[in-house]
Amino acid sequence: MENARLSAVADGAMTWLHENCAYCALPADVSPHLADHTNEYKALAEMTLAAQVTSEALPTPRNRARARDILDHCWRQLGRGDLLYERQLRHLSLSDPVETYAHFVRAGYRHGGLDQLLRRVHRLTAFKAAELYPNRRLAVANAQRLAGLPHPDPGDWAEPAARTWLGSTPEPWAIDWNDAYCLTHTVYHLADWGRRPLALPAPVIDYLTRWLPVWLDVWCESQDWDLVAELLYVDVCVPRPELPAAQWDALAAAQDVSGRVPPKGRPGTGTAPGAASGPAVTDPPESHPTASDAAASDEAASDAAADFRRHQHTTCVTGMAAARAACATRTDAPA
Repeated sequence: MENARLSAVADGAMTWLHENCAYCALPADVSPHLADHTNEYKALAEMTLAAQVTSEALPTPRNRARARDILDHCWRQLGRGDLLYERQLRHLSLSDPVETYAHFVRAGYRHGGLDQLLRRVHRLTAFKAAELYPNRRLAVANAQRLAGLPHPDPGDWAEPAARTWLGSTPEPWAIDWNDAYCLTHTVYHLADWGRRPLALPAPVIDYLTRWLPVWLDVWCESQDWDLVAELLYVDVCVPRPELPAAQWDALAAAQDVSGRVPPKGRPGTGTAPGAASGPAVTDPPESHPTASDAAASDEAASDAAADFRRHQHTTCVTGMAAARAACATRTDAPA
């Protein structure tokens, strides 16, 4: 796919995320334990990452302005860092506070109390001994690096990388859905979301070069756009990305005119969310709000929030992958 179309896919995704970021929110009285609000918390972290990565890969004034709006919104939702501080203080072995905070730090946000707390907590045996998936160990190491905390030297990441599913380079036909998501995140953390492709171990690069096209074919055929987007993002994290045109065309076709991307299923109809069908009414009769109007308005808002929750993750990943791919195909990009 040519640069202009990749840039358009990224722009569409970020337009939709920017226009709908108000739906990415936590209740005003949410506690640091998060209880029933872990999905909203995770979405805030994903939105933060998407804004940071896309504005870095395609640093136009428009992208930077939209990214700053999204980042400011997410930072406010997290109490300008207070929620992350309180969460880490109450749950010393959790790694998600630093994993979320690291992306804000890269974008220029800081919370002095959280900086001090993280330095102390990350020295604790209780934190170091927390049982995590091997790819999450890499996530923590990379987050520590981004946040300016003591961290394993990237040259020493070979051992934890080798303990991941991808690092073992297993039989490629044995992959399942969970394995696929684990391998994508192994790549993201080793390559720092596409910033350091040469940090991937050579055997992993060779393995991905051979088998990533096969896996993309499989999940593209099944119309699993969320995983297709994740795997296309993996492609732009290797030193010589393939940028497969057929899969990019399919993902672009799944994106509707609003910019959102469905996680699964047939490509969009090209109708923006909430657009009415049938003839337009140019001069509606005068009316006054009623109780049923208010109920309908509440229902519409609920539907819009549900629509955001359904499409947010896939749209974030699509935007990041497309932005990195567009950057890689720029004629003026450094060799």
